[in-house]
Amino acid sequence: MTTKTTHSIYTPKSIDDAKELATLLTLKGNARETLIAHATFGHHFGGNMAVTIANSFVLQGKPSLGADAMSGIVRASGLCRFMVVSDWSDTVCTMVFARTDEPEDIKHTFTFTIDMANKQGLTGNRNWKQMPRQMLRARVLTMGLRAVFPDAVSGIYSPDEIADHMNISDEERLEISAQSLGEEVVRVAPRASRAPAARYSDDDISTGLDPEPMERGPREDTSIPF
Repeated sequence: MTTKTTHSIYTPKSIDDAKELATLLTLKGNARETLIAHATFGHHFGGNMAVTIANSFVLQGKPSLGADAMSGIVRASGLCRFMVVSDWSDTVCTMVFARTDEPEDIKHTFTFTIDMANKQGLTGNRNWKQMPRQMLRARVLTMGLRAVFPDAVSGIYSPDEIADHMNISDEERLEISAQSLGEEVVRVAPRASRAPAARYSDDDISTGLDPEPMERGPREDTSIPF
């Protein structure tokens, strides 16, 4: 795919320009990761470093692109006749793809199900529990794009694909997936702590003094073992 270079203050003209821009544009992580992303994907975005880093992620040194950014590259390549979602729910997503350089009767259909995700050990992750529809669409989209349009996006993986196989916390994985899919993270509010119960005596009641907090001993564990 050849993308016309756009003239912008965010398009570096030399390696020194690129280093300076990376330092200015990097808000999280480090400038080296910004340079890696730009070197890997910048040509897909007309050499514009700001646009590149808005669509890319570098996770433990591995550059990646969001699923929608990958589909944008394919559409811009002129190779895509269409890509449509034909079935979508919390348990399955099916997409159909077609190329412009193939006969019109050739269509490529891909399906990703929650059972497939379960067999891959993904459904225990919080991002799959909280955003199953979005995760299914992202997986079938990237799977279809790489299979049908390898000449445009071969070897490119999405950040949620990489994150699902990284040794990171569920919270970090959810943040990465939500950001790459353009979703808001729904957080569970922490439970409010209860103040210690007060101990009253006859003297307190009669004198109107504020009661002292009751000192509690260790509670007996009454939970049901599983």
